[in-house]
Amino acid sequence: MVRCNEMEIELAETESELMKACYATEFEVNGLATLSAFLKASVKSVEDALCHQRNKQNEVVAKIDSKRDGFIISCHDFQWKIQADQTIMALSSQKESLEYEYELLIRKENALSLSMSAFVEDVLEELRSSLSVLEFEVLSKEDENKKILQDIDDLKATLLFTFAAS
Repeated sequence: MVRCNEMEIELAETESELMKACYATEFEVNGLATLSAFLKASVKSVEDALCHQRNKQNEVVAKIDSKRDGFIISCHDFQWKIQADQTIMALSSQKESLEYEYELLIRKENALSLSMSAFVEDVLEELRSSLSVLEFEVLSKEDENKKILQDIDDLKATLLFTFAAS
């Protein structure tokens, strides 16, 4: 029985040591399980934060892209307006130049018209005076012609009288 007691004591010591090791292992497992749960929660939190940061980054990139596209469109519009303004300015300048030339042409036309009117008046005056001279010459030539015809008639009569008398 002593032997049995000794064995029981040894077994109780072994059981005690095993229980101690079991409790220590259980404590360690509980600590690791708690640490694992904490780390999982931490990883989940980091993943959520990372996902949130990626979403923010995507939003920022989308905003930047949108603003860049808007800026490019604004630049194209600005360039088009500048070109349109330059075209308008060129057309306006050309219009002013054409209006100035038109005014010059109207002045020249008026001057030419006045000059032509004066010339036509001069020509008409010359024609009237020439016509008067011609009418006078025609009348004088008609008178001369009548006198010559009278002289011819007189000479005919004299000639007939002379032939008749002879």
